[in-house]
Amino acid sequence: MTLENVNWGDSSRDGLRKNTQTGTFPYLETSHGVLSEAYAIVQYLASTYNKDLLGKNEWEQAQVNQWVQFAHWEINRYSKSLVYPIFGFYEYNNEEGAKALSEIKQWLKNLDNHLEGKDYIVGDAYTIADLEVFFALRGYFQLVFPEDVRKTLSNISSWFNKLSVNEHIVKSYGRTLLCKSSQPYPKLSSGFVIY
Repeated sequence: MTLENVNWGDSSRDGLRKNTQTGTFPYLETSHGVLSEAYAIVQYLASTYNKDLLGKNEWEQAQVNQWVQFAHWEINRYSKSLVYPIFGFYEYNNEEGAKALSEIKQWLKNLDNHLEGKDYIVGDAYTIADLEVFFALRGYFQLVFPEDVRKTLSNISSWFNKLSVNEHIVKSYGRTLLCKSSQPYPKLSSGFVIY
């Protein structure tokens, strides 16, 4: 397998986009054809190299998909209001930020309850569900949720800390440093937002 990284502004992107049915990145060229969309690629690679990452039976596979969708829809959707403004991608809005913080904490209570007494989200080994939820939470744990917030999510915190030192996760994501206090939102000059 060969990985080719194409810079965001590279003029070759338009030509490469035509290689996919969806016209999106990333994409993977396989002996079967071209596959695009990150999660479809992840599922294909897992089914090719380590099927247990998808769950060990139909029930676990359905649960893995459930928690992946939870990560994408119930955790990631608040990044625009809570994480991205720290990097200057969006201007921070106090009202939206307060609402997003309240809502994500409610969703995370569900995950925290689910993880009580468990080492992994689904089954007895880590799956794509663990990886997707871990990555979705990583920015919050590094930048937005200080220790006092993480303590209220003790089951998630325990699970997260175990995964954060897993050698494969460290190799893929790097070392995860948890914030001691929430990072401040920068004041952007009027009308300036990085896209």
